[in-house]
Amino acid sequence: MKGPPREGPALLQGIILCGKCGRRMHVHYQKRSNKLEGNYRCEQYARNQGQPPCQRVSGSVIDKAVSELLLQSFTPLTVELAFQIQDELKQRYESLDRMRRQHLERLEYEANMAKRRYMQVDPDNRLVADTLEAEWNNKLRALKEAHVCALWKEADCIEGYTEATLYFLAIPQHSEEQANRALW
Repeated sequence: MKGPPREGPALLQGIILCGKCGRRMHVHYQKRSNKLEGNYRCEQYARNQGQPPCQRVSGSVIDKAVSELLLQSFTPLTVELAFQIQDELKQRYESLDRMRRQHLERLEYEANMAKRRYMQVDPDNRLVADTLEAEWNNKLRALKEAHVCALWKEADCIEGYTEATLYFLAIPQHSEEQANRALW
């Protein structure tokens, strides 16, 4: 569960959850020493049930700890692993894209052949003409569905590619064995 990032320097805005009740915490800013500083507050009970807030946490302490953990996780091994995963995902996407294009080409060819057969039939032979017209319509329908499906699959692949890349960029420090296990 994450929310949209908002204005302000708080690092975890929209994604931090309360450790007591599990609800989303909100960021409240105040100016200290000419610097805008965020504090995380869980106010769901206060708003919904008139109870005091679950907890309030200084944003500077949490943001500093998260920043340090994030910087520690960027070792040469994890960065290399992220690039390897990104390359593998790119190759998989390209392979799927190539198969989709081949499938579409085959369906286009079949639709064109069905059209050609329909156009060459004697109009007086209605039974054959009706059968060939139905076959042509079925091929056109299958081609249209494949085009729509290809557009959806392309969008899914691009989203999945981004999420997976971001996931592996955020992995903590691993041993080489763990990194290879994660990759393969």
